[in-house]
Amino acid sequence: MNFSSGSLEKLEKTNNESLEKLFSFVRTLITIGSGLIAVLVSLKSKSINSKETNLLFASTIAALSLGILFGAILLYQDIRLSDKLEKKLSNHISKELEANRPLIFFENASAGWIFSFSKWSMIISFSISLLLLTFYSYYSN
Repeated sequence: MNFSSGSLEKLEKTNNESLEKLFSFVRTLITIGSGLIAVLVSLKSKSINSKETNLLFASTIAALSLGILFGAILLYQDIRLSDKLEKKLSNHISKELEANRPLIFFENASAGWIFSFSKWSMIISFSISLLLLTFYSYYSN
């Protein structure tokens, strides 16, 4: 397969932009989730002692916390992937320089199943927390 350098650069640019948007979105969700936990905990009424509302409150906090945790794992995967690519590129450069060949490098690095698992777990956790928060606000009044 013959790739022109312009095609590879365009692919790399598109991929980097897509990942940057995803990670920006994840950072935003983590910030919102953390702020929501802080607000919920600080404004929780002590006068509501219903078993159902306490369970909904605890479940909401747990789901938000899981969303934040999976989001942090997802962000860490970006760092891990960059390190993996850097090592592969270093090895490639060393081999090419030893053989006196031109430096042509194309590597499709996959983040693996943890990346996909973390992404979908984060989305599901935040979605569940939104539903639980809705039920909590309804039953707490």
